[in-house]
Amino acid sequence: MHEVGVISDELYYSLSSAIGFRNSMIHDYMKFNNDILYKILKEKKYIDIYNFLVKEPNYNQVVRTRIENYIF
Repeated sequence: MHEVGVISDELYYSLSSAIGFRNSMIHDYMKFNNDILYKILKEKKYIDIYNFLVKEPNYNQVVRTRIENYIF
């Protein structure tokens, strides 16, 4: 989505950070620090991800073409 211009650099880095956090939580759960999760939730660090997921897409034709060309 980032490569075709659907999401901004800021959201891309936020999503990448969330993926890293998820991987740490799942794959390194024996060493996982619940305080980090509490801090992330308390500070609403991923609210932009939530907002992106609940927003109905409204892509212009240029973005649609980029997505179609990327997929196919």
